[in-house]
Amino acid sequence: MTGKLIAFLSLLALSVNCEHPGIKIKGNYELLEFVKNAVVNFVEEYASLSFENVEATFDIDDGNYKYSLINVSLNALTFGDASRISALPPRVLVFHSTSMGIALGGSYQISSGDSIVNSGDFSAIFTNNNFAAFVELTIQNEVLVAIPTNCVVVGNSQGAIVTGINAYLSPEHQINLNKVVLENLKNTFSSTVCASLRNYLGRSVNNFFATNLAGVPIISTVRMDASVYGPPATVPDFIEIGLNGKCYPGNDSTITYTFPRHALRAFSSSSRMLKLIAGEYTAKTLVHALHSAGLLNVTPAQIAQFVTIPINTLTMSFLMPGFRQYGVKPVSFQISIVNPPDISIASSGVTLSGMAEIGFTVNNNGQKIEALVLESNLTLSGNVIASTSTVGAQITSVQFTLAQKSSLVGDAPVAGLKILLDGIIKRNVVPALNTLLRNGFALPTIYGFNFTNLELALYDGAVELSGNIEGQLAS
Repeated sequence: MTGKLIAFLSLLALSVNCEHPGIKIKGNYELLEFVKNAVVNFVEEYASLSFENVEATFDIDDGNYKYSLINVSLNALTFGDASRISALPPRVLVFHSTSMGIALGGSYQISSGDSIVNSGDFSAIFTNNNFAAFVELTIQNEVLVAIPTNCVVVGNSQGAIVTGINAYLSPEHQINLNKVVLENLKNTFSSTVCASLRNYLGRSVNNFFATNLAGVPIISTVRMDASVYGPPATVPDFIEIGLNGKCYPGNDSTITYTFPRHALRAFSSSSRMLKLIAGEYTAKTLVHALHSAGLLNVTPAQIAQFVTIPINTLTMSFLMPGFRQYGVKPVSFQISIVNPPDISIASSGVTLSGMAEIGFTVNNNGQKIEALVLESNLTLSGNVIASTSTVGAQITSVQFTLAQKSSLVGDAPVAGLKILLDGIIKRNVVPALNTLLRNGFALPTIYGFNFTNLELALYDGAVELSGNIEGQLAS
């Protein structure tokens, strides 16, 4: 589950070699502190450690005795306030705690030869242990992996509490058994905890990186390859990661694009926890994927939400008498985007341009007749905005040309139709869309976390979204 947290923050997965990433993200010291707290909370709730049996022998006046600790397991693991996570160059994360608490429970057995002298259950609490783990983020076989390069636990027996040992044991046996717990068992902390860390990173976190994030769902029918684009970079209190940023429709991850990848600008001075810059490469692939999924077309039902004026063959016949051949019948129209539109990002706004077809269909007693098809070069301009937890947009300009493509009702008076459509778009469609877009769309909760307190800035060729992270890691 810690892998899910890292995935949410950095969307790390399969790596590909390339010149420039489509997206890059940067987290500051507040983000690292947030990560530390989230990881600590998760580990304290779900940690599990398996200890090997511990044995030691001591001589007492009446003979030689073996003291065994068996079935030792973790009751609780805490880190306290003296814990932090740091980023070190070139790509290392360091977790350090001087207040690690380990509570254990198990059984003890005292034997002499083949005879068991005494047995029972015990518990022990060790406080203020030192723990440090250095984890390198690197690339192996084109996959991001987190490798613990150094890990150590220095157990502290001072102030440790051991309970459950039979009070009727001789003082010598009690002293020896306590010594086995406070020294021999304590000395296994480093190997046990670090082995568990290596196993968890290899089995869960790295497996999550390699198998889950080459296809991050943007919406139900569009995914993004959010894999690492080159090695991550860490400097004191910051981490920066480049991502592939290629969007694709459905499960067609093999699709290739010819869009150029340009170097992304430097991050702004925003003080938010996490900053994300997306370039035009990612924007163009997103628009292409949306078009391939059929999500850029406007259906008659959607148009009816904005155009309340009834359109039928009678009203259309004032412009084109050929519609009279159908009597008085309903007419619907839809807008189909012929090719994936082009998108450009500038500091002044975002522009979409492409070829569209506008089809007028007559419902002739249940028979759908495509009576007229017009072609249009369409240019849509606007701005992208952000509020506390939503991202919205505003359309500022709609420009289009109009030409006839096919007709069953005679030649279209293109100039008159353009005036009619221009009025409908300006008076009905754009205001209704802006009302919807102004409210914005809440960014989804991912693995229990939300992106809040948002700031958005447009630059030539890129958009930057900054914000803070809130929430708790979902199990």
